[in-house]
Amino acid sequence: DPTTLGLGSYSGEIAFTSAQASNSPFVLSTNVTVLPVDTLSLSSANTFPGSPTDLQFSLRSYLPVDSLAIAVAFDDAALRVDSVTAAGRAIGKLGFSIVSSQALGMTEIAIATNDYSASIPAGSGPIANLYLTVEGDATEGEYAVTSTATVSDSTRFVFPVHSIGGSVAIGAATPVYPVESPIIPTEFALEQNYPNPFNATTNIPYALATSGEVTVEVLNILGQKVKSVHSGYQRVGRYYATWDGRDDGGKEQGTGIYFVRLRAGGQSLITKVVLLK
Repeated sequence: DPTTLGLGSYSGEIAFTSAQASNSPFVLSTNVTVLPVDTLSLSSANTFPGSPTDLQFSLRSYLPVDSLAIAVAFDDAALRVDSVTAAGRAIGKLGFSIVSSQALGMTEIAIATNDYSASIPAGSGPIANLYLTVEGDATEGEYAVTSTATVSDSTRFVFPVHSIGGSVAIGAATPVYPVESPIIPTEFALEQNYPNPFNATTNIPYALATSGEVTVEVLNILGQKVKSVHSGYQRVGRYYATWDGRDDGGKEQGTGIYFVRLRAGGQSLITKVVLLK
């Protein structure tokens, strides 16, 4: 009786009969395993008008996951979604992209996996980062960000997911970059800037798993320093730096490929950025 089954494994029999057949019904033995429902949760953030911020999806799954489909709803009068990237145990296994956007009272975007290098193992932890920008004229308050989702395994069997939404609390003042996020990272990381390519300014997200002296620099294709974006001590956390396409002297740089280098604690990471004028 599927209405009374609890978690666990069950065995039983299924009988097949035919109205035209007079012989005994065909009986098939079967086993049924009832698993807990996977849970997708979204973090919350505190930020300011005109600022970038990010929310993180965490997934608790009881089977390996081969793909995800997520619908995210938010108030587009205050928030704008820029991009989504893999995080945690999904890095190198599943990629994500925004596949559609539509206005249904609140704007809703659809996020789906676009890379199937490998299934992510069963377990709990971050699987994706959702990057947003708060509109410059957004009013102070807390804005809900809700989601619904399904996951599937390597057989493409679709499982329902219990979703827990997050929120963005918008303050009244504009902070000085970089802005620390409440999400505590577990690794040193330099993520792709957004927008990319860019024209006016671009946001550069990075994460520090240990506190210490940190430098963020923009280099040209010859490896020469163009701009020191940040230099100084920072605590463990997630941060954003911004580059306005100018060098240390304030001179606008031309169209081309540049590199952002993050250095901290004896480690160094580089990512490529594209400036279009």
